[in-house]
Amino acid sequence: MLAFGKENIKITGTYSDLYYNEEGGDLLGCEIRIVVAKDGYEGTFQMSEGGPDSLLLIKPITVEDDKIKFKVPEESLYAGEFAGKITKTCLKGVLTFKSGNKLVLNLKRGKSYWD
Repeated sequence: MLAFGKENIKITGTYSDLYYNEEGGDLLGCEIRIVVAKDGYEGTFQMSEGGPDSLLLIKPITVEDDKIKFKVPEESLYAGEFAGKITKTCLKGVLTFKSGNKLVLNLKRGKSYWD
């Protein structure tokens, strides 16, 4: 199964803005990995605000052309819904928390921070 959306933009991959802040000694940012599974797309989600939160399985991931949606599981401090768009270079979108607060994400396509 090929994992392509609108204009043959590859959906699968790793999208991250995780970085180590030397001044504060903190790991900050978000990383999302999308893969193809038996029943469609699924992936992992990890946030870090000082230290990395637990890695979470996200499924299903809904993809329509270059648009993507998924829910961050209830057990996460970051529970909510993500809606965004995938391009050849990044995943952009908004994570809306259960509280109604929003976080704009612009995650570069590439290797995982952990690689």
